[in-house]
Amino acid sequence: MKKIILILLVSFGVYATAAAQTTSAQPSSSVSKEKNKADKEAIAAQKKADRQAKALAKKQAEQANATSVNQTTATDKATIAAQKKADREAKALAKKQAKEQAKAATANANTTTDQASVAAQKKADREAKALAKKQAKANQAATTQASSTVQTTTTPATTSVAKVKRQSTVVNPANTAHPADKAISTDAKGRTIYQGPRGGKYYIDKSGNKEYVK
Repeated sequence: MKKIILILLVSFGVYATAAAQTTSAQPSSSVSKEKNKADKEAIAAQKKADRQAKALAKKQAEQANATSVNQTTATDKATIAAQKKADREAKALAKKQAKEQAKAATANANTTTDQASVAAQKKADREAKALAKKQAKANQAATTQASSTVQTTTTPATTSVAKVKRQSTVVNPANTAHPADKAISTDAKGRTIYQGPRGGKYYIDKSGNKEYVK
């Protein structure tokens, strides 16, 4: 811009000098020729200054456009980098949330399984106690009946009384599931299936005996 102003000032000075010479000189043919020559030189200088000013303005405009393009490119790069960073953070967050959800689901499943196992074990314990109680009542009734039979017999039947007593002592207690055995399921008949420490599977029949299954 300074160059443009300087060129304009030089052109104006040349033009002013030519005009001053024209007004101060005596009217003659030689003066007219010099005036014409000065006018032509002033006009040529003015045109040259205009061309230089236009060229300089064009160059400055191109430089401004180049600067604008560079700034736009830098802005686009920054925007792309920020977008990529946001995408990476979003993926990392989604992955973390998926892991936490999977962990929570596993914990809930384990809790549900443990609760089911505890409930099945409690049910098996109740059934075993009820069966043992029933078996004890049956044994007590058999013993009472045997005692009544012995009392109604005559004195010579001493050997029968001894036999009945021996039989009453042979009666086995209820064979229930071991407390350490775990109830794992029930079969089609509703019987509770237990699993022993060695992996064997069995259920308690009506007589209180263990019946192993394959």
